[in-house]
Amino acid sequence: MRALREMMNGSSSGKGRLLTLMSGVVAMALILGACGGGSSSSNSSATTSSAAAKHFLGKEGEEQLAGYQTEGTDLELQEAASAVAASLKARATHDWAGQCATLSTTSSKKVVGKSHKSCAVALGEQGEKAPPSVLEDNMKGDVVALRIKGDKGYALFLGTDKHKWAMPMEKDGGEWKVSALVATALPSS
Repeated sequence: MRALREMMNGSSSGKGRLLTLMSGVVAMALILGACGGGSSSSNSSATTSSAAAKHFLGKEGEEQLAGYQTEGTDLELQEAASAVAASLKARATHDWAGQCATLSTTSSKKVVGKSHKSCAVALGEQGEKAPPSVLEDNMKGDVVALRIKGDKGYALFLGTDKHKWAMPMEKDGGEWKVSALVATALPSS
């Protein structure tokens, strides 16, 4: 109020404080708007790209994921985040059956190939040959967004190496599953 009075009286310091105050109000409104609003239901419908995901991706990341502009619902994000975390943890601890449980049916079949072995046995054989850096759980924190296009998507997360990563996902049997053994690095911006 004081800043408003000073501005009305022509004080330049009052104008500066009012401008700062108004900028803060506008920033808060933008932040709250990006958080959603309205319904807090985790079953809310998918929305177009959130400001947080766009900030995370940057321009080059947005270009790399062109076509995947729809954000999953809160429930889908939680489901994808659980699958990614479980997959990375299982891989790091050589729990091949655990990692297989997180994979989509299509991905499990690709792992097995024509070997006629179980997914866990095939992954174990591949894991023995893989460098330790490939098997490491490199997720720091949580999945920040799930970008989807139909039944395909990318779970976005920050790595322990401070790089941005996108784990390919696939809707399988009504739930989000991991559709690759390793995440794709996104451009740093």
